[in-house]
Amino acid sequence: MKLHVVNPGLLSTIQDRGRSYWRASGVPVGGAADLESAEIAHALLSNPLHATVLEFAGGVFKAIVVEGGLLSFFGNGGQLIINRKLVASGKVYQAEAGDQIEIEPSNHGCYAYLTCTGGWKSMEILGSKSACLSSGFGREVQPGDMLESEQTSSSMFKELNWYVPPTPELTTVRVLAGPEAAHHASVFEKLLSNAYEIGARRNRMGIQLIPTHSQTFPATTFGNMVSAGVFPGIIQIPPDGRPFVLMADGQTTGGYPRMAIVVAADLARFAQVPSGRLINFQLINLKEAETALVAYRKRLNMIRFSVQGVR
Repeated sequence: MKLHVVNPGLLSTIQDRGRSYWRASGVPVGGAADLESAEIAHALLSNPLHATVLEFAGGVFKAIVVEGGLLSFFGNGGQLIINRKLVASGKVYQAEAGDQIEIEPSNHGCYAYLTCTGGWKSMEILGSKSACLSSGFGREVQPGDMLESEQTSSSMFKELNWYVPPTPELTTVRVLAGPEAAHHASVFEKLLSNAYEIGARRNRMGIQLIPTHSQTFPATTFGNMVSAGVFPGIIQIPPDGRPFVLMADGQTTGGYPRMAIVVAADLARFAQVPSGRLINFQLINLKEAETALVAYRKRLNMIRFSVQGVR
């Protein structure tokens, strides 16, 4: 499988599961913003978990198939078009040389993922092939790039009459209490009781939340704080009083109060919530968060095992 990129869109990058073991050196985790959708795209092709995807984040992606092979596509933030025909997400397709591949944005999410047999070839840096622009690792996909698969596609493939349905949109985000929550109990309670609009100030590093009421947290609430460790899912409150949720490429230390943490089972779907949508927080305990994560992993494993059973 080879794709010649004609138009990469606004921000298309190669991603995998990220760099989990370099945070002590100040390196962000990185990896797919919506890891759940990326894993489902891989499961459709029985790819290994560490394989790479093309992450689409807006604009219009266009490419020409130079050498045919298998493609899978998943994620609420885009829709796949092959030879000017809209095709269903959550399936595997046999692409032929000369086919025109397009991905257009969808108003149901922010990211979509395209992969091939074995994932896309890319340079490995610190144990990952993910582009992390904030750290200077990798780069955006450019016009003229050639995307090539790691493995040869199976000749045994035949199109099957099934697909993985889209992931439900998230409106209630489950959270744990953050390290500073106990020291600012009244602020924490106010954080949980408010509804928030997903702000336009967002990228792979973080997402700003706009309180639906007046400014909820005055800048004088917290005073000075020594920088401390942070990670994806942490909800900080900066001086402007608008909570900010760190995402995949977020920094490793920060000096703003860490009031809550989006649980691991909800973080991928939270990344997909479009700007302008409203979300609410639901406080749960650590045991409930662990149970939710187990259920999340079971669902992904069930999809992977089910696909292997019919391939």
